[in-house]
Amino acid sequence: MKRSAKLLIAALLFLPTTAQKLFATAQEGNIIYIDGERWDVLAEPIYADTALFHRMKAALPKDRSWSTANWNGYTSYWSIKQDCLFLDSIGMSFYIKDTNQYRSECLDENTMQRLFSGYTKREGILAAWYTNDLRIARGKCVRYVHSGYDSNFEYETFLSIDKGRLVSRKDYHNKVIDGLSFGERGIQKQEDIKTKFHLHPEKYPELTGVKRILFSIKNASVDSLGNITDCTVTARIWHGEQSEYHQGIAEEIKQAIMAIHPWKVLFLYGEYVPYELNGYSFRYDLAQTFGVSKEYIKGHYSAKSKYNIEEILKRKYKESMARDSTNTEAPMCPPNN
Repeated sequence: MKRSAKLLIAALLFLPTTAQKLFATAQEGNIIYIDGERWDVLAEPIYADTALFHRMKAALPKDRSWSTANWNGYTSYWSIKQDCLFLDSIGMSFYIKDTNQYRSECLDENTMQRLFSGYTKREGILAAWYTNDLRIARGKCVRYVHSGYDSNFEYETFLSIDKGRLVSRKDYHNKVIDGLSFGERGIQKQEDIKTKFHLHPEKYPELTGVKRILFSIKNASVDSLGNITDCTVTARIWHGEQSEYHQGIAEEIKQAIMAIHPWKVLFLYGEYVPYELNGYSFRYDLAQTFGVSKEYIKGHYSAKSKYNIEEILKRKYKESMARDSTNTEAPMCPPNN
């Protein structure tokens, strides 16, 4: 895929959409009609001219309804006519307390003409203030993001607009290929994590006393079959209030992630990408001595013994690995605290 397309995916997966306001909740799209077909506009085109936006918003009725999915309290309606972007109307809803219902209303034509004077043409209000890619969508949501217009949909099109005129368009068909994932509908609980990822923390004596590890995944790439082809994993460990990164245990998780498949895949803008894997972090709980109880140590080795804790851990690890080689059961796991 071309570099520009890869940058596009990165921007939409990790960054707020440009030329739009930032919202903490997923927003309902504005509406555009192209050749009689309705699309959602995943942007605020009027906001491209902030002075125009604030002048328009100040003219809207103060008693209009709004919601967390529509912070502005209006929906703008657009159309493409003769390869030009036109603003057709601005709709609002009002709550009627007596009937416990809502009524819809649009700004009247005179107000529209006054607010957008200088942009009025015979065909309507030409969005000559707008020069940017305009992202529109329809179909089912394939990736929900609880912020602004960052969700992805089955069909998306990027309209390249230059001073209100349509220069070109790029059409995409996005889809989800089911597989393993983290989160609410996937690998989340500690027992699930430990079932999927068998670690050997006893290999690392410096992890003695560590009760938990925080793993973070980034730079993951995937093929069409759901195989993770590469990724970067970091492991953060805590000694009391102090924390540091541990490369060895991070590499174990990386290899475990790459060994299992298929992972859930998002086919987005012509490229296969991991579904919500990049940027994901999860906790892995450890027992304090990884299967070597304090009673075991006190009962078998005195403080004057030639054996120290590191030697004990190494011996127990060798015993665990020997058991692994003779049966198919999971290696020695740390007991619960």
